[in-house]
Amino acid sequence: MAYAPYSSFHVGAAILLNDNTIHTGNNQENAVFPSGLCAERTALFGLMAHHPPMKIIAIAVTARRINIGATPGGACRQVIAEYENRQNASIPVLIQVGPETFYRCQSVQDLLPLQFSQERFKQIF
Repeated sequence: MAYAPYSSFHVGAAILLNDNTIHTGNNQENAVFPSGLCAERTALFGLMAHHPPMKIIAIAVTARRINIGATPGGACRQVIAEYENRQNASIPVLIQVGPETFYRCQSVQDLLPLQFSQERFKQIF
């Protein structure tokens, strides 16, 4: 259900919650780049609007053209990191990069080892 008329790069994300609910999101493009949003962020932001107390067990990301893969970009990695920090627990990230090829990161820390965090801000300021 992604809206990608400019790039034709359709990406979806699914979040597994601790009650086995799955919350989804998809990328939403806009002619005024970069005002669209990635699949991971639409899923996470929508999740917190509708299910704020739920714990995230994992997030999966895939693209319609799975031979390209859809790894979370920098902004999405940082947002996932914020949610890990909020729930004080790792969020495994599953990424489909081929028809039968998946990467499983135990935590967004594997993708973003030097993330911004409250502790970093305390060190800086």
